[in-house]
Amino acid sequence: MKIMKSQKLDRLCVWLPLLALAFTGCHSIGYKTGDRTAGTFRQASHALNAESEALDFTISSLNDLVENPATDLKPQFKTYSASLDRLIASVDETDKAVAKLRERSDVYFAAWDSEIEAMNYEAVRDQSESRRLEASNQVYSVVSRYDETQNVVKPLISYFQDIQKALGTDLTADGLSAARSIVENAANNTGKIQSALTQLTAEMIASSGRFSSTITGEPNRERLEKTSDSRADAANP
Repeated sequence: MKIMKSQKLDRLCVWLPLLALAFTGCHSIGYKTGDRTAGTFRQASHALNAESEALDFTISSLNDLVENPATDLKPQFKTYSASLDRLIASVDETDKAVAKLRERSDVYFAAWDSEIEAMNYEAVRDQSESRRLEASNQVYSVVSRYDETQNVVKPLISYFQDIQKALGTDLTADGLSAARSIVENAANNTGKIQSALTQLTAEMIASSGRFSSTITGEPNRERLEKTSDSRADAANP
């Protein structure tokens, strides 16, 4: 009899940790998808930073060609062409990173919706729905700003390509002189876009922190106080 009880106890000791692990796994899915979303925000911020650097190299090499021409113009023109190719590739990489961000955030919010549907208490459900709406609006705002920025970047690339074609055909002192005004226009537009890219990169980094289960820096005390109040309401339904 004692042997049977000992065997049952041994089985229980084996199964309890497994059940605890399974239970923990089920309830960690939400924050894991949130962390993945945070990761895609970071990847998008890195891609945007690379795009900004490529844009800077492109306009710098073009300005160098037009304002500081060497005796042989071909090497400077090739540098400009290579910089432009790099810019085009970087924009493509940023588009892919943001597409992944959209996909990850959709998965995250779908998981969040599932958790909300499974909630029993109205106070908890309402609070979670409010946070879900706030978070989804944050994603929508950042992604919309990205779309607006890229809708300006891509025409600028086309402008750079036209300059490349013009100078590629007329790579002469007179050709550079004739192109000076359009290069100045390109530089002015580049400056505006660089400001937008810098701001957007900062927003991507901030959004990564908002969706991460790891808090960096000083926590938002006001948000923590609101969370504490919500927990108190939930404890007294």
